[in-house]
Amino acid sequence: MIYLTEVDGISRNTAGRYIKFVKTFVLDAKKNGFEISNQMSEFRGFTEKSFKVLLSFDEIEVLRNTSFENPSLESAKDWLIVGCYTGQRVSDLLRMNSSMIQSVKGF
Repeated sequence: MIYLTEVDGISRNTAGRYIKFVKTFVLDAKKNGFEISNQMSEFRGFTEKSFKVLLSFDEIEVLRNTSFENPSLESAKDWLIVGCYTGQRVSDLLRMNSSMIQSVKGF
């Protein structure tokens, strides 16, 4: 797990999920007649509780009315606001363009 989190830089929950995948493959191999290590019973994936960060509409409005001198911060603010209203993951959000955005009831 140290390799996955510190070298590959993935989150602990993703590392835990990958470990669960490996165990699934190994147990399937056992079902198909392959010999596996007795230590496999101690090999466990995991999930850690993660925190959800939520912004109220009032907080988003405060952010929307905030100006930044740095153009990069202003752009990041705009992307955050769009992300809040669309509920998109960053990977999906960054693929968006203006033709994909619609106004519905002022939002």
